[in-house]
Amino acid sequence: MCIRDSPNTEHDFSILRDGTIQTIEVELEELNDGKMKFTRHSDPDKSEGGLDGVIVSDIDSRYRSQYELPRRIKGALVVDVDPNSPSWKSGLRPGDLIREINRSAVESADEAIALSETLNSDLVLLRIWRSGATIFLAVDESNAG
Repeated sequence: MCIRDSPNTEHDFSILRDGTIQTIEVELEELNDGKMKFTRHSDPDKSEGGLDGVIVSDIDSRYRSQYELPRRIKGALVVDVDPNSPSWKSGLRPGDLIREINRSAVESADEAIALSETLNSDLVLLRIWRSGATIFLAVDESNAG
């Protein structure tokens, strides 16, 4: 799914979590370079799920060229990581390509977001592609505060 809309607009999304459909509200925000990110509006007493502070995108021709990604490779491209997040502390960086989350294949940004929303553990195993090599990272979201 791709949303092309102005910053500061809100959208409702339905997600499947623990066998039930839930609706979340997100607000699009403009980043300094004009990219868009999602900000979830949720109960502040609940965890937002794994990989908080990570912004992913689908791979387009510009990203393939910029990060020298082979045409055959699929995944969710990390375009930004909050330096204060557990993902950053675990070594996830912009330009990394997420291929799996907890051993589930990822072929797009939508899949990565959907999988991260359904995590039922604070420990997240990522298989990423970085500069021609496959790397595994363990992200511990329990240290997020």
